[in-house]
Amino acid sequence: MFHGVMDLREHRRLFTEEFMRRGQAMAGNLAYSGELGVFAEDRQLLESSMRGVAGDPDVAYVVIYGEDGKILAQRAGKDSALEGRTWELSVEEKGRLLLERRPMSKAARHFVEFLAPIQTEAARSPDETLLGRLPKGPGAQPEKRMIGVVRLGLSLSGIEQRMGGLVRLWAGVTVIFFLLSTIAVYFFSRRVTGPVKRLTEHAQRMGRGFLEETVPVETRDEIGQLAGTLNDMAHGRSRIASGSGLPSSRSGARRSSARSTRSAPWARSAAR
Repeated sequence: MFHGVMDLREHRRLFTEEFMRRGQAMAGNLAYSGELGVFAEDRQLLESSMRGVAGDPDVAYVVIYGEDGKILAQRAGKDSALEGRTWELSVEEKGRLLLERRPMSKAARHFVEFLAPIQTEAARSPDETLLGRLPKGPGAQPEKRMIGVVRLGLSLSGIEQRMGGLVRLWAGVTVIFFLLSTIAVYFFSRRVTGPVKRLTEHAQRMGRGFLEETVPVETRDEIGQLAGTLNDMAHGRSRIASGSGLPSSRSGARRSSARSTRSAPWARSAAR
């Protein structure tokens, strides 16, 4: 049980990590492909860029903003959780994107939202146009200007469905395992307790004087050895009883008891 719970938690972690990587990649690719459409504020060009992303079943909504925060293109699903949602780009979100210059994410109750900056190369000054850009140190990134933002929301229902499928699979395997284990234990116990019960009944009958009966030896394990030992004991007691004239059965025991009862008055008179 503990191993199953830990396995489910590990699968959920892996699903979530893959989900986050895919969302960041989708938002980054859309920001890259939408650069020209945002620069020209061409709605049709932006919608064509959004078409491939919006067709993904996990994508709940896509919004593309211009440099001033105006919505240039938008596509949202019919999820009830989106009703009443405002799509304005907050000052805080824009400030973080200007500072970090890379896609960022934040989780909500039903969605994980990704924000990616749409950047273009910074305009050159007249001196840079005439003389060219000054060389920069190794590893330095070219200057970029943020001209828009992509907001991409992925629904968590996909992860929940995957986890639900894993839970149902794990529960089914567990139930089948317990059923098979119960059946195996039942037949194993019957195989062990059945011979033991027969040996117990035979020993009780031996104690009551039925020495002619034997127990069939069906196995070579400890149960079979015990059955053979009981048979040897019964035969030995039967030979001893027949050789000494002692009763070897219940009827012989009753006759011996009757004789003792009839001789009891003589014994009492002799004693007097």
